[in-house]
Formats: sequence, C-alpha cells, structure tokens
Amino acid sequence: MTNDETTLIVNGYQQFVVEGMTCAACVRRVEKAAQSVNGVNSASVNLVTEKINLSTTALNREELFNAVRKIGYKIIDDSGYDKVSKKNNKIHLQKKLLYKSIFALIIACISILLTLFRETLTTSAYISDQLFMLFILSISVPVQFWAGLDFHKKTFIATKTLTTNMNTLITLGTFSAFLYSLLVMFTDFGSININTTVRPLFFDTSNTIIAFVLLGHFLQERTKDATFKEVQLLSELKVDKVRIIEGEKEYEIPVMAVDISDEVIVKPFERISVDGVVINGNSSVEESFLTGESLPMTKTIGETVYAGSLNLEGLLRIRVVKKPEEFVIEKIIQLVEKAISSKVPIQSLVDKISSYFVPFVLLISIITFCFWTIFYSGNSFELALLNSLTVLVIACPCALGLATPIAIVASIGRSASIGLLIKDAAALQKANEVTTFIFDKTGTLTTGNPSITNIKKNHLFLNSKIDENSMIQLIASCERGSNHPFAKAILALAEKNDIELLWPEEFKTIEGLGIEAKVKSHHIIIGNKNLMDKNKITVTQKYLDDIRVKDIHKNSLIFISIDYDFFGTLHLEDPLKDTSISAVTQLLEQGRKVTLLTGDDENIAKKIATKIGGINWISGASPSEKMNYIKKQQANGEIVAMIGDGANDAPSLALADLSIFIPNNIESISKIAHVTIINNNLNIINELIAISHKTVKIIKQNLIWAFLYNIMLIPIATGIGYFLFSDSTSMQVPQYLLPIINEDGFLNPMIAAFAMAMSSVSVIINSMRLRNS
Repeated sequence: MTNDETTLIVNGYQQFVVEGMTCAACVRRVEKAAQSVNGVNSASVNLVTEKINLSTTALNREELFNAVRKIGYKIIDDSGYDKVSKKNNKIHLQKKLLYKSIFALIIACISILLTLFRETLTTSAYISDQLFMLFILSISVPVQFWAGLDFHKKTFIATKTLTTNMNTLITLGTFSAFLYSLLVMFTDFGSININTTVRPLFFDTSNTIIAFVLLGHFLQERTKDATFKEVQLLSELKVDKVRIIEGEKEYEIPVMAVDISDEVIVKPFERISVDGVVINGNSSVEESFLTGESLPMTKTIGETVYAGSLNLEGLLRIRVVKKPEEFVIEKIIQLVEKAISSKVPIQSLVDKISSYFVPFVLLISIITFCFWTIFYSGNSFELALLNSLTVLVIACPCALGLATPIAIVASIGRSASIGLLIKDAAALQKANEVTTFIFDKTGTLTTGNPSITNIKKNHLFLNSKIDENSMIQLIASCERGSNHPFAKAILALAEKNDIELLWPEEFKTIEGLGIEAKVKSHHIIIGNKNLMDKNKITVTQKYLDDIRVKDIHKNSLIFISIDYDFFGTLHLEDPLKDTSISAVTQLLEQGRKVTLLTGDDENIAKKIATKIGGINWISGASPSEKMNYIKKQQANGEIVAMIGDGANDAPSLALADLSIFIPNNIESISKIAHVTIINNNLNIINELIAISHKTVKIIKQNLIWAFLYNIMLIPIATGIGYFLFSDSTSMQVPQYLLPIINEDGFLNPMIAAFAMAMSSVSVIINSMRLRNS
C-alpha cells in the first residue's frame, strides 16, 4: 500500500481486516481504539470474520491504522487482494497451525512417557537423572519457543500496552511450568515427591498445554471455514478477470477496470464477469445464486445477464451496463458481509464481560497459588503452582467471544444461499418474535405482472372525440412517469395496439391513490375510487354495481378521469403468486396474525382474503392510513412485520418492527429493508422464521455452554475437589474420573488445556448445525 493510499480521506462505510485478535477482550479493545480516532462515528469488530466495520466521516486511514497498531493489533486493507491470495493466506495459516500442533503433540507424548518412567530410566546404569533432564529440556525448548512463539509474541505486545488477553493466560501458564522445571534442574529448588527419589519436572505439562491449544486453534480455523462455506461460495462466484473485445482485438483486464459500454466475451462453462445485455449469441445460463433455482435460463440477444452466473453452452458477447461496484453480486456480497459483522444486542454485554475476564482469571490464579502455598502441608509449592497453572489454562474467553458471532455467520450465510438477504443480526433475531404479518397486495401476494382484461367506458362520458385508442394514448403517456406494476400493464396495452406515446406536460404521483398528469392539454387522473372522490369526480352507483356484477372474478380496477369527467375503468387481472397461499397458511398454523393491507377496492381485497383464507383485510388504505394501522398494532403490543415491494409502502416498511422487501426485479435490492427476498418466493418468510428461531436457540446454547464451562471448571481447577476427596473425607474420586482428577481431587493441567481447546471448537460445531436448518 502506498503512502498516498494510507493517508486517503474516506467517508461512509469502511471495512478492514484486523490481525492478531484471539478473544472477545481483543474485540472490545480494537473497537475502543478505533472509536477514539477522529472521523469514526461507530466501530463494530467481529472475532469470527476478523474484520472491523466503520461508519466514518473524513477519516484519515493512517491515523486509524496507527491507533490499532499501538494496542498490539494489525489492521490492513485487503480490498486489493485477489481471491487466490486470500485463500492462500488462509491455507498457509492452517498449515502452520497443523504442523506446529503435530510437532508439539509428538514432543508432548514423548515427554509424558519419559516423565512417567523417569525413575526407572535414571536408576539404570545407562542414564543419569541430570542427562535425563537435559534431554527432556532439549526437546521442550522448540515447543516453548517455536511452536508457542505466536502466543508469547501477542502476550508481549499486550503487556506493552498494559492489557491482557487469552495469550496472556497461555504464556503465563506454560512459562510458569517451564521456568520452574529449569529451577529444579540447575538449583536445589523444589521438593522430592512422596514415594519417589526425584524432584518433579513440568516440561511435559507446558508441552501438552501448547500442543492442545495449537490443535484447538487449528480445529477452530477449519470449523470456522466450514461455517463460512455459503458466504465464501458467494465470493467465489466473482470473476477477477474479464475478456474485452475491441474490434478484432481480444485481451484481458481486471473486472474492476471494466467500464459501461465495454463489450466482453464469455465462453461456455465460464462464469459471467459483468452485469450486461447480450448483444450476440444465445445460451443457457444458471442463475441459482439469484433465483434459488438450479434450472438454467435461456438468454438471447437483448436479455440481461448478471455477474456470477454460469454460462453453460453458447458463446456470449455482452455489453456492460453497470460499473463493477454496482453489479448485483457486489450488492449482495456487501449486504451479507455487513450482516455477518453485525451484532445481536446481547453481544455487547458479552464483550464487556469478556474484557474483565482475563484479569479476573489472573486474580483467581494468584489467590489459588497463595492459598495452597500457605495451607497445604505437603509439597505445597509444586501443588500451588500446578493448581494456579490449571486455572490459567482452563479459562476460555474464546468460547465466550465466538458464541454469538459464529452463529450469526452460519445463519446469514445459510439465508443468503436460499435468496434471503438479512440486513443485520438484530433483524435476524427479531424475525422469530413477530406476532403480526402485514402484506401489501400488488407485487407481494400477487405476481405484480397484471394484464388488462377489459376496458369499461362510462356511457355518460361527454367528450365523444376521445375514443378508446385516444384514451389509451393519454393514460399510457401519463404512466411513462410511474414505476407501479399497473403502469407496466397500461404501457404494454399501448405497445400491443401500436399506439404512439407522448410526453406528459405535467406529472404528479398521489401516493397510495394514483397519478395526475397533463397530456395534450387534457387533465388526466388515474387511480382508485378514493382518488375520484377526492377530486369530486362522480362515479354513479349504477356504474359500480354493473362492473362488480360483470367482473366479480377480476382483481383490480383503475378509474380514469379526463378533464374531471369520469371516462370509465380498466379491469386488470393480477393472479396470486404460487407461494402466497402456502406461505400465509404456514404463518397462520404457527399462531401468527396475518392482515392484507391494500389501497384497492373493498370487494377486491375481500376476494383475495377469501381465496387465501383465514386472514384479516383492510381495503382502500392510503399510505398514511397504512402507517396508522401499523402504529395501532404496535400500541396493542404486537410486533409487526410489513411485507411489500416498495412501490407504495416504503413509509410502512420503514415504520414496521421488521420490514421484508420483495423487489419486482433482481436489481432492486434494498439497503434500507431489514430483509430482502430476491427470488420472489414467499415461502422463504417461513424459512426466515425457522432460521431465526434456530439461531436464537443456538446462541443461547453457546452462551450457556461458554459461561457454565468457565463457572464450573475454574473452581475445580483451583483445587476445590480436595475438600471432597482428600484423606480427611470418606468420599473417593470415581474410577472413571481418575484420568481427569487425581485421587486427592486435583485437576490435571494437561486435561485443563485439552478442555479449553475443545470448548471453542464445540461452540463452532454447535453453530454449524445452522447450515442445515
């Protein structure tokens, strides 16, 4: 990175990689350091992703990097790294952990066996005790100072800043055992064990602790990768290089260097690298990451294709229509990365508790050492050392730090793989708490692709010069300025009848009611019955009764006024989505309330509600009336989810406790809604609830396990079992516990190290169940 880049002033949302974090205490420390930098509005660090997410204004990156570096961590911008480099770095880290853990485990096993048979070996004529000790020291030095070097480095850095972390516990524990053993070797320090003629060494203990912790870290990295699988698959859909065509020349450039109107070539079985339009060729294209369907889509000239899709057979020539940062896949990945880096409310409390955890453990270890040194009558120093060391290595702040974020990563990744984009962890948690689901109609419960089935003219309309085709020209010209699904149907009718469109002289949207415009000096009003009433345009009861009898099976009516005279109605059919009835039925079966909230006519709302069955309905609702209804439900204690396509319900989506956005095209991914369903499948709402329920359940399990593990095992590590199983009591340690706790009730520090290593892995494995939810 050049100096110019590091001093660049940047605004908005920023994400960087943070290296060197090991536990939740590190997370809190990095957040505090980042928030102290001018220009940082908020900072959120995720231990699982090892990333920091910042909301910034006028931030000097060099100042940020220095602030984090001062507290012992490294912050880097990996946006310039390609996928291969990132993957290779991850593989290198895992290999290093694996090799070190295997080496340490081999040495640990050798040192344990040698220690067990020490007296037998040293009483023979072939080896002296001094030579034995020198040999076991020589094989232990590489474990302590090579395999365990990363722990000691991070402890040293933390100590320089007067802080502590998980590495502090490991370094103190292993160095205590190692240095004690050195003192025994080269001085008269230490006591001779009962029933033996030698003073004890603890090289085997320090070797085993380092071996188990390294093995735990390796398994942690591997299982984290498995949890990340769906998120990683999204990133792997991106293509780094693009094949550009200029005239007869063909050459490759980085995707990020591509520009709008560039033409690219995609060969069979290659991933499409850009969002664009096919200008030559045809092929079958697999877009499962967008649609959730594995069946390929046929793409021909003029059709849109998306970066990340797989070209299955033909040669495609594509014209780029967006800048790389605006590609749909980029938006999806950005949303997912922000979501997995977010936190549920309880995580802040866990991080705060964890920041005091290591100092608390150090205090308990010191108290343990002092207690057994003073009150134990036997080899008190060795026992006190072992017990205090056991306290240091059994404590596991890692499990606390991973309990929540690892579950969030797994569930967000799983959700993205089925076309469900969740904005943040809080929204994921809220989904299971929703008691009332409110649906918009058009484009939400219905397909949003209505067709005009009938045009019913008012026989009292006075202007005889305006026939049906003239009316279509006027209203279609007005609808050029609207993005409502009904506008598309009107424009399609004009195109079908080969009617030339005009540009409106004036145009205004009346939210939730319709539009007003001026075309060829005619004042046009198009919308629902309420809009006619608002403008005092008379629609006779006879006319209403007549159209409702004849068109009882149709879904929607559009009322048309020309020059404040009622012209008639367009009759549209907008069928229910295939998944509407099943999705709502499942919600009702769960005991949740469902309401249809629409601006449409009463009879139409009633017909839709009857067809679905078992739901409440409210018709003729304006945007403000929709908002008032939501407020009323919330005031009654309901937790409200609003589901809509954003056409007329943006204010209601913003007001709801949970907003679920169903875009009418793939490219309309909302950055505001809590949840976006990109494949139009309403059944995914129930998938969302299931994932939310299981995520919350697993987070609770992880936290209970992490807290109980520390609350239960730290007291055992202090030696509390002695008061239950010593000679002065009648109780004995059960046979099956003897490999873990000795006959006096003291916990083996090597077993403590194994338990600590596995506690983090167990949290990750538990969270991996979310991948199959």
